[in-house]
Amino acid sequence: MYAPALGGDSQLWAQRPMGDDVRRYAALDAWLLQEIDAAMRYTHALDAEWEARVVKASAGRTGEYRDLASPVLQFRDRERAVAPDF
Repeated sequence: MYAPALGGDSQLWAQRPMGDDVRRYAALDAWLLQEIDAAMRYTHALDAEWEARVVKASAGRTGEYRDLASPVLQFRDRERAVAPDF
């Protein structure tokens, strides 16, 4: 859906309103990440050291953007950078 080389549209996430297929795609990604996390925790694949590394990396990534004077606009257009109401 996204890759232009495969017939997709590189502006897919910038289009408003988002189509039903795009919303379902995003929701499925979020659901799958939760399932992967649960499976890894269940099998003890995430030990304390790994979890600490994830928390540290997440805090660093958040910190990169939290104190910026102006927001990072992925689409270089403020209107498109604002999340839509569903």
